[in-house]
Amino acid sequence: VVFRTHEILDRRRGAFPAASPLRLHAFAASMCASTDSSKMMLLGSSKASSSITTSADARVASLSFVLASCLCFLPRRFRASASLALRRRRGRPCCRHFVLHCESAREAASASSGAAARWDVPPAVKQVGYGAAGVRYVWEWESGESVHFERAGPPANCNSSAYAVVLVHGFGAECGYFGPQLDAIAEANGVAYAMDLFGQGRSWPAEDPTFDASSSAGAELEGGGGISSWKEWGWGSSIQKSFRKDVAFGEPTWLRQIARFLQEVVTEKDVYLLGNSLGGYLAAKVAALDVGREGQSSRIRGLILANATPFWGWTREGFTPWDGRLPAPFWIKPLATFWFGALRANIGSMLRLVYATPDNDDVCADLMALAKRIEDSSAHPMGASAFASILFAPQTPPSFGDALDSVSEEGLPTLLLYGNDDPWIVPWWAERA
Repeated sequence: VVFRTHEILDRRRGAFPAASPLRLHAFAASMCASTDSSKMMLLGSSKASSSITTSADARVASLSFVLASCLCFLPRRFRASASLALRRRRGRPCCRHFVLHCESAREAASASSGAAARWDVPPAVKQVGYGAAGVRYVWEWESGESVHFERAGPPANCNSSAYAVVLVHGFGAECGYFGPQLDAIAEANGVAYAMDLFGQGRSWPAEDPTFDASSSAGAELEGGGGISSWKEWGWGSSIQKSFRKDVAFGEPTWLRQIARFLQEVVTEKDVYLLGNSLGGYLAAKVAALDVGREGQSSRIRGLILANATPFWGWTREGFTPWDGRLPAPFWIKPLATFWFGALRANIGSMLRLVYATPDNDDVCADLMALAKRIEDSSAHPMGASAFASILFAPQTPPSFGDALDSVSEEGLPTLLLYGNDDPWIVPWWAERA
């Protein structure tokens, strides 16, 4: 039934014909890949889920899902291009979003707005400059680990806002592409916070958290730059004493980062979460956990999910020999380094897939600027090891479907925005959500 339905829909949309069987492959594999089918594409509540009998079946299905997802990537590109071409032939608009262009005086306006002076800056936060739309800060959330974020507020002559919007970006991106949203929120007398997830953008450890325990001069080698193997961070055999013992990147770390950011940095009374792609997946989970706490009232007043991915990660706690916490095992370095390098070499082409009019001069300029920022941030010496940690970080409950059920039961207003021609977060997932 699923196969025939998608085949009919694809034919009506003028999509690439191979997309349907491959999507069915990924659909079927993902149902078996988890003991709770809601953890992946079905998005349903765990109350109606079915379980798989053996861990061996789950492992095989997980690998099948990963392979199917990789195979689906190429057909989706053709499907999206065909869909856009069909829309153009029919004279229908191809662009479903509006790009707001920041003027060259934005940074000066941010500097003179007085937002930083009117904000009671928390002790662990320090200002580091001005961005295109707001004031840039760094928050040291753990010893030696800093989180970068931008904050934009209403003009100095307006009354202080009682609400804030916290924006969470997608995988591999950074908070800079939220510039138009920061402007709009500030103009609406709100306060906007856009932060870089740990291991993305400008949020990185201050130094290599690992060192080679076999070397008596491990710390000196890391800083000296005389040995080529120390040019990349995160591949040592032990954690330095100045860092926490569970240094990691990925879903568990990001959920904790967002929750603590709300508690320790955001000072406004009412908070709205806005997440894009991976950020939407994380925002939904954070909101569900926050509003569902017994005996405590939540400051979260609403949830905005913009093309939120309904699933993330492929493993669970104890499913693989490594859970993403540093130090990384030696066997993962070749795979992670190769895969990470391949992704970095195709940032621009991957971004073009999710822009409706990538050949438009203005859109292309914004796209290339974003690609350059992502490429620069991924050039961090810890980029490859952070990618390996993200890749093996286990999934954290609740599932996306259970999170939506939870916020619905609590009566939390939720807005879901999905692009009809998005080649990654396809409309079928949006309809399920």
